[in-house]
Amino acid sequence: MSATYFTGKPCKRGHIAPRRNSTRACLACEKIINQAYRAVKPEIYRVASRQYRQRNPGWATACAKSYRARNLEKVKAARRIYCKNNRQKLRATFAAWRERNAERRRAYRRTYWLSYKVRNANKIAAIRRILRARRRAAMPSWADQQQISRIYERARLITASTNVVHHVDHIVPLCHPRVCGLHVPWNLQIITADENQKKNNRLIESLALAPHSAPALAMEAPA
Repeated sequence: MSATYFTGKPCKRGHIAPRRNSTRACLACEKIINQAYRAVKPEIYRVASRQYRQRNPGWATACAKSYRARNLEKVKAARRIYCKNNRQKLRATFAAWRERNAERRRAYRRTYWLSYKVRNANKIAAIRRILRARRRAAMPSWADQQQISRIYERARLITASTNVVHHVDHIVPLCHPRVCGLHVPWNLQIITADENQKKNNRLIESLALAPHSAPALAMEAPA
């Protein structure tokens, strides 16, 4: 049975709106009264609303989902405006959350990566073939392959001993619009997986600010 009914007749304030079965009150009038009460006593209204949501969590969740479904574009636009006006606040909030939940994030990443590898085995194999081809093309004949292998082995041992995933990163990326590095020992560094993901394919700041140093690091051969 519905909690409201509709007669099509105006209430004493002239609203043509549904009415409650329990009190026969006009919903439009209720809305105006609630807005006036909230303006006069906002703190009491917030406390009462919070207590009601705690007593009826399913109702609050259903209302939020229903509102979002009816006003999806409006919600997205409001979210974009809020993010634009509160960037520093959101960055600080996310940074604090990441710091509090570092272990949880690592566990989630491990679980997600394992399931991702199963779902996308062919895609990962293709990416690895491309990376191997890039390394072969970027590795000159005079490069010390044994030293390169020792760097990768050191990264594996650090990962095993610290329980934190470490990657071998190219200081100057192998493929970059400004300069392409070489797959040689002095262009390799061992960093954590998080640091490697943040760096991505970017040049480090000191090299970006000094354009002559990047080609020297990328192309200079050992004496």
